Formats: sequence, structure tokens, C-alpha cells
Amino acid sequence: MEPVAGLGQMGAHHTAIDVGRDSFLIDCGVLFPAPWDVGVEHIAPPLEPALQRAREGRLRSLLLTHGHRDHIGAVGHLADRVPGLSVHATPFTAALLRRVLGERSAKLDLHIVHPGRPVQFGETTATWFGVTHSLPEACSLALETRGGTLVHSGDFRVQPDPFLGPRTDEDGLRGLGDRGVDLALVDSTGAARPGRTLSERTVADNLAAAVDAVDGLVLITVFSTHIERVAACVEAARRCGRVPALYGRSLESTVALARDQGIFGDHGGALRDVEHVAKLGGRGLVVVTGTQGEWRAPLARIARGEDPRIRVRPGDAVLWSARAIPGNDRAIGLVVNRLVDLGVSVTPPWGSAGRGLHTSGHGLRDEVGEWLSWVRPRAVLPIHGEAWHLAEHRRALLEGRPDTEVLDLRSGGAVEFGPGQAARTVGAPTDRTFPVGVGRELWSGTERALRDRRRIARTGVVTASVEGDRVEVVAVGVFPEAECRQAEMELRAAAQAALKQDPRPGSIEDLESRVRLTLRRAVKARTGERVECIVRGRFSRHGN
Repeated sequence: MEPVAGLGQMGAHHTAIDVGRDSFLIDCGVLFPAPWDVGVEHIAPPLEPALQRAREGRLRSLLLTHGHRDHIGAVGHLADRVPGLSVHATPFTAALLRRVLGERSAKLDLHIVHPGRPVQFGETTATWFGVTHSLPEACSLALETRGGTLVHSGDFRVQPDPFLGPRTDEDGLRGLGDRGVDLALVDSTGAARPGRTLSERTVADNLAAAVDAVDGLVLITVFSTHIERVAACVEAARRCGRVPALYGRSLESTVALARDQGIFGDHGGALRDVEHVAKLGGRGLVVVTGTQGEWRAPLARIARGEDPRIRVRPGDAVLWSARAIPGNDRAIGLVVNRLVDLGVSVTPPWGSAGRGLHTSGHGLRDEVGEWLSWVRPRAVLPIHGEAWHLAEHRRALLEGRPDTEVLDLRSGGAVEFGPGQAARTVGAPTDRTFPVGVGRELWSGTERALRDRRRIARTGVVTASVEGDRVEVVAVGVFPEAECRQAEMELRAAAQAALKQDPRPGSIEDLESRVRLTLRRAVKARTGERVECIVRGRFSRHGN
């Protein structure tokens, strides 16, 4: 078992399993970049381990535990490189995958699986067990082989009475434990925190109470894939005599998929057009995207007063029913403060006021312990988390298990086990570069063009086009608009002077370098910054 990514990273989850000559992959997701990592849309796991297994003819299938982007977001990159990639997923996860991939989904050999129904791959049996999480059809996944049994927890929590959808398949997981489990890979996200997560039914009650206290229009912002929370918002509208609507393309699309799959229950029948509901004031409730302060999301547009469908006013309220992802606090705060300036009552994703309006999809220590009590593995490997999450999860596990039963590993390492051989780590972790997503392309994380993007984003860029002895200069993001035209004229004069100052012939590279250096010095003299300067063209003294 090789965790290619996801052990030491909160995202890009991707694991390779070798069973004799057969190989399987579990999940293939993305990691979202830091806000300051300009020019990068996402970070993918290293794909070479999967590609090597595919080249050797060993890769049987990619097995997906659920449909969050950190678990399926890089499947398209893998499909581009492995023709006819076999993928097994539950119906809703498959629907989300098709939406993410668009026409690229035609490259997949996609198989639908159902929780509790085993799938046979030669001598290996794969079984998905339904668990509760923050989107439908999340699963734990077991691989039972002649060499032993491995179970991947997936992302999970334990809800005895979910607001929407079935409970965790306790009986199935207990049955798996009865048959014997050699190694369990277990979600570490919330495992270090004591207690249990707040139930979704309690969150639904708290949302209804918060909505009932508002006189004007209510906006509730949620993660677009949190179908159970959306249903709770619709229920809060019903209890308070309000008419609900959805606003946000990803949210509307995900709910449409859930309705098509029969997952959304009868909640969809109450939904109405957002423009109609926005005019109802105190009789309206809109579930809206933009939990992380995303600039283009509806909630941020509403806060700026630029949205064409919704105008908020004093007496209205915005409730956050989502957590703030680390790194996004400033963007969220900007939206919150703009809403407050509009006279809107805001319950942000921090502080005591909003504590009961959201709950995590990742189980806390008692829930992780309960899952483990059903599965009863001989060894446990903490997964799904940064170094701190993994270390704290391991420390908690060591309170009830010997050191030999709690493995410690990071991405690029490996664990092996077999008949009569307990699970153990082998070798040293391989240090791999994580590729990055740029549009539909995948670039090396060390690609020079990425450094250029970041530098240009920080300082702007000056371009010079040379045709003979004539130079045209364009500066983007370097000077204030009122000064830009004059500055460009001065730079053009400096570049033309540089071309004429040395009558000796030289290579095109020498001339380009001379003009580039002249422009850099001129810009630095004016702004104090070292700016990227690009010179291209035809130089007359070379007869080009």
C-alpha cells in the first residue's frame, strides 16, 4: 500500500494498492493552492506511480470513496494519460465526476457500484460500505485478498440519525471486522479532537431558530456539495413559513444531480426561482454560494451591491452554515464587513453566535473510536491530514494500542503485509514533486513558467516589440493608469537609444539582452521594483 499523496497534505488524496500482480488506485483528488499561489488552479498528486502500473499492465481500476474534489478532482488528468481508465464509483459520485470532467468523462470506463454489494477483481473482492459525511454516498472501502484485508475509511463521521440519507453501515463494517482486517487507513481530520460532531438534525433545528428571529430576507451560505445541509435550509424555510430558492451555479447543479438520483427527498418541490424569492423580503430564504469569500460568487457580488438578482437592505440577515477554510479568513472578512456596512445582520463562520449553524463532516475522536470498534483492525495507519493531524491522531491511538499496531507514514512511503506477516512500513518515503493544474493542463511543480507567472503577478510586466530600429513598449500592471502612457514613451526612447549606442554587430540575443537590461534599469529607477521585461522582434542590423 503506497499513499502517493494525502499523508502530510490536506487534499490530493491518492493511494496505490498492489495485490500480487494486480494494482488498484483509491481516489485521485486535488489540493487547492494557497491564495498567494497565483497562476495555479489546483495541485494534483504525482501520477507517475499510477502511470507506471498502467504501463506494466497491472492497473485494474481506480476506486472512488466519494465525490469531493480533493478525492476526484485529478481523475481527468489521469484519464488523459491512461486510455480507457477503469473507474468504479457509486451513482452520485459518478454523476459528480461526469460533471467535473465534462466531455473528458467519455475517456473513462466507468462502472457503477452500490454500497454493500461486493465487486470481484480476480481474487480480490472490493466492497463499499456507506458512511455519513458531508455529501451523499460517501463510503469506506475494503479490499479482501488472499494476502489479507485492507479497509480505507474514506471521509466519515458517525451520525445515528442523519437528516438526509441512510446511516453508516454499522452491520456491514462489523461483518468485515468479523472476517478479519489486517490494516485500516483512517481519516485523521477530526480524530484529535475529543467528543463527537454536532448532529445535522441539531444544526437543522438551530438554523430554523436563527431564521425565525429575522424579519427580512434570509441568505444562508453553504458548501455547494453539502446536500444534507441544503435540505436542512429548505426545511428551515418550511418551518418558518418562508419560500426557499437556490443561488449559485455549482449549488444548483449539485442539487439537480441529487434530485435526479432521488437523494434530495421531497425538499426539491418547495424550491422557487431566486428572483421571485428575493422580492418576498421577510417571506423569502435563499441558499447561496460564496462561503469562502470567493470574489465571483453570488454572496460576494451581493455584498458589493453588484448582483443583478438580489439587493440586501437593513433588516435582512446572512447566516454562514460553513467553516472558514484556513487562508480564506481575509476574503470572508471583506464580505462580512461589506454586508454589515449595508445594514445587514451577519452571523459569520467564527465566534460563538454561529457555532451551532455548522458541523464537520469528519468524525471526532469518539466517532473514530466507534468506527474502529466495528472494524477491529490488527493495525491502523492515520491518513487524510497534514503532519499535525497525523501525529495527533497517532498519539490518540497509542493511548489504547501498542506502538507496533499504529503505523507512522507520510506520502511516498509504503506499507506491506501478507499471510503470516503483520503490516509494517517499508523503505523511506520517496520525495516527489506535485504537479499543478493550469487550465486543463498539468505542469511540473518546478516549471519555470510558474515562477514567471508569480513574478509577473507581483510586479507586472513590460514588453518591447522591436522592428528594425523602431521599438514599441507596453507596460501592464507597472505604473498607475494616469502615468502609464508617459512612462511607456520614456521607456521606448530609452530602448531605441540602447539599440543605437553600440555600432558593432552582435547576435540577436545580445541586442535583446541590451534592450531588456535598459528597460529594467529604467523601470527600477522610476518605481524601485525589479520588473519582468520581455523583448521580442526583428533587428535591422542583422538583416532579419
